[in-house]
Amino acid sequence: MAARRYSLTEMLLVLALLMVLATMVAKGLFRAREESLSVRCASHLYQLGFGIFAYAEHNADFLPHEDFGVMDPPHDQCWYTEVDPYLSWSPPERAKQDPMYLDEHNENPQASGFSYKMNSRLENYKGTKKEASPAFRNLNTIPWPRKTVLFFDGDLEGMQRHRSYGMYRQVVNRHRGRANLLMGDFSVLDSEGLGEPTNWVSDGELIWDPEEDP
Repeated sequence: MAARRYSLTEMLLVLALLMVLATMVAKGLFRAREESLSVRCASHLYQLGFGIFAYAEHNADFLPHEDFGVMDPPHDQCWYTEVDPYLSWSPPERAKQDPMYLDEHNENPQASGFSYKMNSRLENYKGTKKEASPAFRNLNTIPWPRKTVLFFDGDLEGMQRHRSYGMYRQVVNRHRGRANLLMGDFSVLDSEGLGEPTNWVSDGELIWDPEEDP
């Protein structure tokens, strides 16, 4: 019995079908990877939240400072280093950095920057207010903790890379078009398209300055 010969058209159709299937598989793998990174990022922020909460418990409910530049004593109390003894993960960078940037951090820790940033409106901010925000934020002075942002997925472009703090302009929606946020009640939210706030309250009623009335 003679073997059946395939026409060029049939072969091209088979190749086209294989290419379509390969593309669908690749897209599925990409979506799965993006979902995995988002879930891992949220897990990192949960662990960071546990560490910050433990730090506050040992420091009369006060948060560490947003950066190393605090003028009030105690000095050099930046969250990035102060939280280390309270983190259960080893090395502590596993909780302090977005999983997307862990490899980069391991290769060059000095240049990797801060992929998570502390909300800069919690501390040392005056703006048009009568009184500036305190140098160290006491958790008991956050009236709406479930809505108030503590930490967030932060910008790593330019000078922002080396800042351990920031606000809504530095939020990056890097996980499936959304950003992970650690809130004042130490829950983790994912929020889409954070825009310009009105009276320091941005889209989704997220509060950046707890002294302002939302």
